[in-house]
Amino acid sequence: AHDPYAVSESARARLGDRYSFDHVEWDDLLRDVFRDVNRGARGAAMAPGIESIERLRSLYRGGSSDTGDGFGRVLGLLEDVGLTQHAILVFTSDHGEALGENGVVGHGTAVWDTEALVPLLVAAPGLDPIAVADPVSLIDLPPTLAALAGIEPYPGWTGRDCSGAFSPAPVFTFSGRPAPHAREVAIVFGGRKLILEAE
Repeated sequence: AHDPYAVSESARARLGDRYSFDHVEWDDLLRDVFRDVNRGARGAAMAPGIESIERLRSLYRGGSSDTGDGFGRVLGLLEDVGLTQHAILVFTSDHGEALGENGVVGHGTAVWDTEALVPLLVAAPGLDPIAVADPVSLIDLPPTLAALAGIEPYPGWTGRDCSGAFSPAPVFTFSGRPAPHAREVAIVFGGRKLILEAE
């Protein structure tokens, strides 16, 4: 889901008993969200129950539900025409989204998990379903897809092939926008995350 988090009528009907999807002008909501975030302490988690933040989170959840439904429809169409038997399917994202956590709204501004963690689902012919507990990076995706397609990876790729057995490796995260946390880089390895200030 990506802002302005448009939520379909079907998602509103399905999730409306748990989340508030009252009509609100996007610019007005963002003004209220940033006002409320700035009232909170930077670096501290926003307490639940702040109306503007909860409305933003509801819209995000509704938009995410629509994304999942859309992916399901695409997958169904591919199955209907027989392409899933010969295709490599990937579901991922380029970033997460902070919704008031750690005093941040949006993405690309910090290395917190809310902005850095993304789903990564890969299905391919002959690939057994497994859950990988060790972190992987999106830079691992090109060599993994090349291996699944049976082609040689480009020598300049820095990622690793995760289509079979692979050893855990450090995963690096950095922020991409000028912001309070823009000089940070994170290293995730061995169940720990180290956040360093970049020079």
